[in-house]
Amino acid sequence: MPLRDAPLLLLLAVSSMREFAILPDEAHSIVAQSGEALKRLLEKNIEAEESKMDPESVAEMVIGLFLRVVRRAQSQIRQELLGPQN
Repeated sequence: MPLRDAPLLLLLAVSSMREFAILPDEAHSIVAQSGEALKRLLEKNIEAEESKMDPESVAEMVIGLFLRVVRRAQSQIRQELLGPQN
C-alpha cells in the first residue's frame, strides 16, 4: 500500500470504532482479549529490558501515549479532509 493511502486507512479504522457500541457482545470480547494480549506482550518486552519501573505500569503508559498519538493524527487528517470544524 502506498504511504499516501495510510492516513485514510487510519481514519477508516478509527471511524469504525464509533460504531463499536452496536456490535454484539462477542465482538467486544474479542477486542478486549486482543487488547489484553497486546498489553501482555508489551509487558514481556519491557520486562526483558530489565526496566526499574513496573512493566505493567510502563505498558499502560505506552498504550495511553499511543492512543493519544492516534487521536491527534485522526484530528489532523479530519481537518485536512474536511477543513476546520467550528
